[in-house]
Amino acid sequence: YLPLSGDDLQLWDEDPEGYAFEEGGDSWRYSWRPCCETVFLTLFHEYRESLASLLVSLVRNNHAPVDPANLTAILQKDAIYNAVGLAAFDLYDEIDFDSWLTSSLSLELGVNDSNYRIVRRRVCWLLGQWSGVKLSPELRPRLYEMLMPMLTNSEDLVVRLAAAKAMKVVID
Repeated sequence: YLPLSGDDLQLWDEDPEGYAFEEGGDSWRYSWRPCCETVFLTLFHEYRESLASLLVSLVRNNHAPVDPANLTAILQKDAIYNAVGLAAFDLYDEIDFDSWLTSSLSLELGVNDSNYRIVRRRVCWLLGQWSGVKLSPELRPRLYEMLMPMLTNSEDLVVRLAAAKAMKVVID
């Protein structure tokens, strides 16, 4: 998995818009993190049978909210959720996303600690990733209800941008 580094968090604080948009387009050709994500996904496709069960196990062991003061646990959760989002299409049959959404993910969006912005951003992104993969139609209104508070001015800008992107994906 790919935990955020101190440099990533510094960029997040100093240039939130730059940080939020660094992940798009051809950034995998020029930036370390998107390149590693591309390598991860290539390896996951090649060794899906071995890696899928490992990733599902990591989700099961790390689905509950963590102590907001434990930055290491937050970064680990972010990396695991990133991997699950990247491999969403391959994990379709492995993860009960509806259950995860209504139990753990909804709780994590409610943790308002500053450190937890990392997880809130990743959960917004994850909702966008999985909405087109495996989401019951009856949960769409719940998804909108979960994303709307992430769009308020009091929320961190990177989280708001991730929520806006997710909302766009869900609506489209």
